[in-house]
Amino acid sequence: LILSYSISNTKLQTKMSSTRNLRRDQQAEPLTAQEKSEMGLNIVDDEEEEHGRTIDDREEVTRLPGQSEGTVSLVSQESSDDGKKKVNIGEYEITLPEEKLPLLGVMGCAIILHVSIFIDDSIYISKYRYGIILSVVAFFGALVSLAIPTKKTIALNYCIFALTFAGACISTIAPGPFSQPGNGYFASWGLVISSAIAADPPGSLKRAMFNSTLNLGAAALVVILALIPNLTDMIEGTPEGTPEYEMEVYLAGCGAGVTMTIVGLFLTLKVCTWNTPRNACGESIILSFLAGLWVVIACTVSFRGPFVVTGNGYFASWFAVVMSVKAAGLEWRNRVKQDKADKAQV
Repeated sequence: LILSYSISNTKLQTKMSSTRNLRRDQQAEPLTAQEKSEMGLNIVDDEEEEHGRTIDDREEVTRLPGQSEGTVSLVSQESSDDGKKKVNIGEYEITLPEEKLPLLGVMGCAIILHVSIFIDDSIYISKYRYGIILSVVAFFGALVSLAIPTKKTIALNYCIFALTFAGACISTIAPGPFSQPGNGYFASWGLVISSAIAADPPGSLKRAMFNSTLNLGAAALVVILALIPNLTDMIEGTPEGTPEYEMEVYLAGCGAGVTMTIVGLFLTLKVCTWNTPRNACGESIILSFLAGLWVVIACTVSFRGPFVVTGNGYFASWFAVVMSVKAAGLEWRNRVKQDKADKAQV
């Protein structure tokens, strides 16, 4: 009995000891890479073994804020630090600075405009086929601008903007081929907008103020061009007597004329004093007045007439509202910045 009791007690202790060891192993932390290497272990992930890489060589994936787990971002952490976008397409990597992205819009709109003219025989055989040359020049101009540094492309981008703006004004105002909204219409103005954004690289408050004021003047010019038929009716008269929307046409025409005059003076002043810091109190107040004026003009001509239907006059009126508000906001921001700089010097 004593012998059998001692044997059973030994088995029970052995079983309890093995159970404790098993629990201790389950709670133990996994081995580190250094411990594995010291023990002679070389564990390779199955999926990465196919590519000949170990776990230590695994690339780190950047996850953007709000991005769900398991979603891979095409923008690496390195690209967000140096302001460049890196996109992997298969085994090719495309690196593009952020300020160059609008040039892709210029190239895309140029292709759409080229196709719109080429497939329409009535446009292709008319005098407006110059749009083919315009689209080709804009495309290759944007391509050249992509290949050279940003600081050296500012003048080229302004030339593309001026060229596309002139072409859009001619081709989208009656009797132009794209006077009605369509592929050619939006491609023409898409060229203008994309080139304007390309000429406004981020990070420069002074250039942003200049470009927003320039865009305000361009919108006012488009409004005047869109009002030409109505102004002609007012001057020559109509068989029905008094032309429609006489008060609205006067308001929009006078507002656009005043805006172009003020914008011309402001742009000349900015160019002449480009390297001189100024606290332009008067400019911020005047631009704020123009912002309120264009809100009234846009609401009047788009609700009552003559720009109730979408077209150059309609879009230009509301674009003038956006640009005037932006220009006024940037001028006030620059004024606050200069005030803080003056107080810091004192």
